[in-house]
Amino acid sequence: MKDLPVPGLTRASFTSTRSGLPAPRLSVGRSGGNANLEVQIALYRALMISPMEMRVLDENARHFGVSILEAMEKAGRGVADVLLREFHATGKPVAILVGTGNNGGDGLVAAFHLRNVCKVTVVLARDSQRFSTHEARHQWDRVRGLVPTAEAGQAGRVLHEADLVVDALLGIGAAGAIQEPYRALIAAINASGKPVVSVDVPSGFGGDVAVKPTATVTMHAAKAGMTEANSGKIHVVDIGFGGEVGSLCGPGDFLYYPVPGSDSHKGENGRLLVVSGGPYTGAPAFVAFGAYGIGVFVPHTRTIGPRRSSQHSPATVAATSAPKPPRCGASCAISKCPVFWSDARRPS
Repeated sequence: MKDLPVPGLTRASFTSTRSGLPAPRLSVGRSGGNANLEVQIALYRALMISPMEMRVLDENARHFGVSILEAMEKAGRGVADVLLREFHATGKPVAILVGTGNNGGDGLVAAFHLRNVCKVTVVLARDSQRFSTHEARHQWDRVRGLVPTAEAGQAGRVLHEADLVVDALLGIGAAGAIQEPYRALIAAINASGKPVVSVDVPSGFGGDVAVKPTATVTMHAAKAGMTEANSGKIHVVDIGFGGEVGSLCGPGDFLYYPVPGSDSHKGENGRLLVVSGGPYTGAPAFVAFGAYGIGVFVPHTRTIGPRRSSQHSPATVAATSAPKPPRCGASCAISKCPVFWSDARRPS
């Protein structure tokens, strides 16, 4: 069986984001029915996650006690394994360009594991004092003095002397236009003519300038939008984000909710309709209060069927910040209730 050169398909084993269970190995031969191929492609794309989903998983992993240092170790070791297995890196000069975030930390882990079998040079995009996370600083402290390092201004020389290039400049956390020195480094990598392995996503992925790698070693699952054309051959590394991290909600899920601006006003933060089946009104009221507490201006409830009285908890009253007229009828214990019951009946 050989890898079929269709967008994104490789022989790598993928991990389902939500279940945390290993998905079937994707290996497609050049012969065989188109129906099987379409199923394989659909399965692959279903297992992709967005950069936002990955950031949510990162936050939830911390919450559920997963060591980000251990996850980074698995990521960097996975990059090193691909270089040795797929690119026969043993004995070759390897240039590893690292940024200041956790993507750069993954690259530093790879440098650590390759240092005794390859001629590794680490190129720092910025001064080593500017590593932005505890994990990346830890990896720098571990590797410095063990491998040669160079500044961004020396990248041209290092790339010229290298046989292989690792792009660990920017990951999924990058946003907005690519700034210097990253823009120049991306251009230098693309102009080098050397085989390039990107870490997690090609630096600049989805932007106006991006690395064009030979392969990408991505973490946990392929990211939405990755194809063979923009990411090369895609290898997926399990970094331990299964179980609770992939299946339960956590504080990371709040990243999905846009934070209202300090100058936002009525109507700009959305309206909510809560539909419930009755007969009790407490549950929909609590849902409405929860929405109100995170910025939804006017929650509406619609209860189908007869309702029974359900007093709001006094503790919930404290969650309301602005005076509102009573809406739930005489039986409601709250004088600042923001809930609008949409039918004519009131709790009784």
